[in-house]
Order: sequence, then C-alpha cells, then structure tokens
Amino acid sequence: MAKGSQPNYIDGRVLSRIAHLANNVLSPLQKNRDLLLGRSMNLADTDVILQHLRRDPVVAFVTDTKTEEIGPGIFRFKAEVAWNGDKVCSLAYVQRTSCF
Repeated sequence: MAKGSQPNYIDGRVLSRIAHLANNVLSPLQKNRDLLLGRSMNLADTDVILQHLRRDPVVAFVTDTKTEEIGPGIFRFKAEVAWNGDKVCSLAYVQRTSCF
C-alpha cells in the first residue's frame, strides 16, 4: 500500500458517510414539502380576503378565486376582479384614496 493512499481512502469513507447522512435528512424534508405545498388556503381566510375586496366601492364583483400555498404559511391568491368604472372615475373616490 502506498504511503499516500490511506488518507484518500479515509476521506472517501468520510465523504460517503456525510452524503448518506445528508440523504437521510433531506429525503423526509422533501417528502413533507411536497405534501404541504400546493394546498389551498382555508375557506375562512379566503372569505376574509374576498369580503375585503367586495367592500371596496370600485369592485363590482369577484370571480374565479384560486389560492395555492407556495411556502410555509405563504399563499398565492388569484381572482378575477370586475371594476365599477363609474366609481373608479369619480372625483370623490380619487380624492378619498389620494391616487393622483
């Protein structure tokens, strides 16, 4: 056995062991992530958002609502919103919201 071959053998075993341990840790995390992400927001939270939108006078109606979990407790909310053009253009609304 050459003098320099033993450290390479030990280094290879250590690296192999680290890779095996990392795989054992990461596999359950990835499996749980797949189970948790992509789920919809619960209906109570979705209703709170929809009520908030519907209370705004410039919103005529809201349809096609979809939610998806994109991170732990972080959701994407998508909805089609129809605007009330008269309210959007009214001077009282512009002044109230200070848009311009």
